[in-house]
Amino acid sequence: MLHRSPLPRVGLKSLVFGCVCVLSAAVDGGMQRPSSAAPPAPTTKAGPFTVTVDRVRSATGRLHTKFDFSRASMNAISEVFSGRLTSGNQAEILKFADSFVPGIADQKPAAQPPNAALPNLAVDLIVDAPPDPNLVYEISSNGRATDDRGRTLESLNIGLYGIHRMSDDPYGPGRGTILLIQHVPGARQLEQLHGELLVGPGRMHRFLFQGERVGLPSERKSGDMAVRLETIEHEQGRLRVAAAVSGLQLPKNPFNPTEAFTDMAKSMVTLDLVILGSDRKAYYWEQMSGGGGLSGSSQTSFSDSSGGKTVQTSQVTTGENKIRYEFVYSPLPRKVSISAIEATLTIHDGETRRIPFALQNVPIPFPIKADK
Repeated sequence: MLHRSPLPRVGLKSLVFGCVCVLSAAVDGGMQRPSSAAPPAPTTKAGPFTVTVDRVRSATGRLHTKFDFSRASMNAISEVFSGRLTSGNQAEILKFADSFVPGIADQKPAAQPPNAALPNLAVDLIVDAPPDPNLVYEISSNGRATDDRGRTLESLNIGLYGIHRMSDDPYGPGRGTILLIQHVPGARQLEQLHGELLVGPGRMHRFLFQGERVGLPSERKSGDMAVRLETIEHEQGRLRVAAAVSGLQLPKNPFNPTEAFTDMAKSMVTLDLVILGSDRKAYYWEQMSGGGGLSGSSQTSFSDSSGGKTVQTSQVTTGENKIRYEFVYSPLPRKVSISAIEATLTIHDGETRRIPFALQNVPIPFPIKADK
């Protein structure tokens, strides 16, 4: 036998009053919007790019470095063959050095983990870029801000060879995060936020592998480039992924120094491999070995440990036109599986330039304990 709960009794006057209220709100073709609508997100222009604040949050997770040695090499070669470094111009030399070791021009190189404080304030940004397939860009993790109490917030500045990112940062095309260090809490707003885009000629190649063990090894192609996902192994509480890149070209004219060094710089691409979990979160690698170009087999291994980096030498077998990598990840959370793996390769065709931008009145929405 079904038992029905008694319906509440509603008086006729109350019912009529409620209908009148609803009808009076739906005038002129629609319901009225609440008067307390959220203010528009801070937005600014950086050349042909539009930069918008997506979210301000606490910076959480582990700190990692995403490397791009090809970008750094292309800029170095451009400086050397332009003659700017051999002209005796001290300002140009210091500017060049500062692009690789920020602060060295002022004889104050930025401290790095574990000696420096880790970022604790993250500003997630979205960039709307012009539709140009021969233009590559990235949001630098470097930034500087002034809060509503007049305090200065800075980042762990990093050179052209990479950007910092934390394991909880959002992932996707046109996304990036400025990681700041807030020494004293209490601010409700960033009055000024300065950042930069890293922009230059080139091509971004993306390779998407669905699932965790669908027909491994598996290969994806983009133009002349190919990425081969070889193995995914779970061992000793770690997740190891092996991959290989092919399609890179050796120097076409080895007797022309400019062309030869430029082609070598292009070949120094660094593969990035991101795991996309079934929880719709991105998981970044913590250790990477391999890469470094086509010219040799002695490669470099990078790892992050509690925010610090250790560097060691490893031997990686490379074919005539293939570079092998191994990526190590922390184990995925319980009940989270690999939904997909995305590999990206950035081929730089020229010098990367920095395009600065400034955002104003960026609110810090989450509650912060005021300092005394």
